[in-house]
Amino acid sequence: IRFNIVDEKKAMDYLAKHTYYFRLKFYGENYDKYCDGSHRGNYINLEFAYLKEISLLDLYLRRILFPIVTDVEHYVKVNLLQHLEHNKQEDGYSIVSEFFSRNKRLAHEINHQTGTYAGGLVQKYRGHFALWNVIEVITFNQLIYLFELYREKYIDNKDRLINHLLAVKSLRNSI
Repeated sequence: IRFNIVDEKKAMDYLAKHTYYFRLKFYGENYDKYCDGSHRGNYINLEFAYLKEISLLDLYLRRILFPIVTDVEHYVKVNLLQHLEHNKQEDGYSIVSEFFSRNKRLAHEINHQTGTYAGGLVQKYRGHFALWNVIEVITFNQLIYLFELYREKYIDNKDRLINHLLAVKSLRNSI
């Protein structure tokens, strides 16, 4: 990596205050390397400034996308609860019980959360979660599994929302 645009001292300062080496190095994977010769394996004309710029673009993109992704997560929760409200076949407890019995590892993860918010809810409802409680302590990934189970049981299988949720999950994991 070259330091013709941003000198090494400023690069070190940027790394110390704004990001970390392995994240910045990951951006370097977008650049070509020499395949042979004495420079084999080294990047071809890669400037630190280019990596810094990609890092900043990534930051701005994450700032834009994160609120969108969290809004989608909120919409899924609201949609699920609205559907439950009109579902005479489901009491909100049995779906969670089935969810836990199908996903013992997830149940274990959820029941052993200790965070300030989630930990208090887990302590209060452990073993007696209803849908409206559990959605407050599960991850987005776990919410997708729960939504898929609910959808399989009670919602028309032609619904393509799950495919969109998987795309949003990939997007969220990338930010």
